[in-house]
Amino acid sequence: MASSSLAPGIQGLTSDVERVAERLHSHDGIINVLTHYDADGLVAGGLVARFLSSIGREFLLRTTVDLTDDVLSSFLGLGGRLNVFVDLGSGDLDRIIGMRGDKEVVIIDHHKLSREPDGVTILNPELHGFDGGATGCASILSGLLGYQLTGDPYFLGVSLVGAAGDMQLINPVDVTKMVLDKAVEMGVAEVRKDFIFFASHSLPLHKAITWSFNPYIPNFTGRDDVGLMLVKRSGIDYDPSNGRTVDSLNDLERNRLLEVIVQYIAGLGIRDLRPGDLIRNFVVLRFEEHPLLRHVDEFANLVNTTGRMGEERLGLLLAYGVRGGVVDRAIELYMERRRFIAKYLEMADRSAKIYDDTVAIVDLRGHDFNPRFSGTISTILSRSLKYQDKVVILLARSERGVKLSARAPRHLVEKGFNLAEIMRDLSKRFSGIGGGHNVAAGATIEGSTDTLVKEIVEAVKSRLG
Repeated sequence: MASSSLAPGIQGLTSDVERVAERLHSHDGIINVLTHYDADGLVAGGLVARFLSSIGREFLLRTTVDLTDDVLSSFLGLGGRLNVFVDLGSGDLDRIIGMRGDKEVVIIDHHKLSREPDGVTILNPELHGFDGGATGCASILSGLLGYQLTGDPYFLGVSLVGAAGDMQLINPVDVTKMVLDKAVEMGVAEVRKDFIFFASHSLPLHKAITWSFNPYIPNFTGRDDVGLMLVKRSGIDYDPSNGRTVDSLNDLERNRLLEVIVQYIAGLGIRDLRPGDLIRNFVVLRFEEHPLLRHVDEFANLVNTTGRMGEERLGLLLAYGVRGGVVDRAIELYMERRRFIAKYLEMADRSAKIYDDTVAIVDLRGHDFNPRFSGTISTILSRSLKYQDKVVILLARSERGVKLSARAPRHLVEKGFNLAEIMRDLSKRFSGIGGGHNVAAGATIEGSTDTLVKEIVEAVKSRLG
């Protein structure tokens, strides 16, 4: 799949894919797999399970929220010699190498490497000059592996679901774009341009138009009551119980509804909304029959929901290819999660404090907040009109202490700002673990945190300075 029109590093990455594929194919014992619980990790894990099954390999698959010492020790203590880390591990090489003993380790990941691999087999776009935060997420890598091993284009199509979950399909570049182009060429995917309000093709109309979180628009996003009011104001014949969706609208109805929506948003006094913010490309999987799976963004939301709601196995099964009752249960969780997101966004917006017009600290440690939603809420806020030029850092209580979820605007990252380094430094200072990407990172802090907010702000200001 290499191409002369793509970055030179593609050839090196492709060679690594072939090398890892051969290693997995040649192993004749059980393979232990540990993956992350977010959309990218679950899709990647499901794809790894699918291609291992396809080539007749036995495996044991686990998920985790954080790669703590206890999790790492338990995983490396499993029977079997080959241990595969998916969507994690690159930032924890010291601990993995120190604890692996005689176990063989393969890492399929896109995060920054904390040191030289030293005998660990790594498939990571960072090794070939790419920014793993922008391209080549774990799902894309797992999709390439699956396609290499089986020739089944399913792997390319579903890998785009994890890319959507990691925000790599909004402006796909390099490795991710290569996979998207190949999926389109093979007829498994299609790219369509549309208004963000018409992104959901399965929800009732009044819910669909307000449930796009990119960008997040306060007093609009997630508001079913606003959606119902706008549909009625547009004069469309609509009853919430009649099951009408975006796809049921004719051109006249779409235009009338769009006009009403734009007028309403303009009335909110939002000044920074550009026409380009309202239109973007959407990817459709042509081989999927269920409307929530045909549209990559909605598929990603379903998988992400299973992880955030503590039922990761459903997300793994969806990526693997299981349908039927698994889809039905995931949809139930999805509807419940939507209510949590709306509640948490309002909570976060009220709690946010801006420091030096640069850092937005969202301290939810004293609120009834599920820390599994930290990444979701920080990402949505970072793409909102209100906070899109700020470094957003969310703090939440977790079982292990304080969970930090951080996001940085692209214009700072392009100047060299690196959130992963900040999270790693803070985690060392406060006894914890941390890392990630320059644009998106996190940490879990276990020590005393009385001065945490102050030190976070100082750390960001120091890096910016």
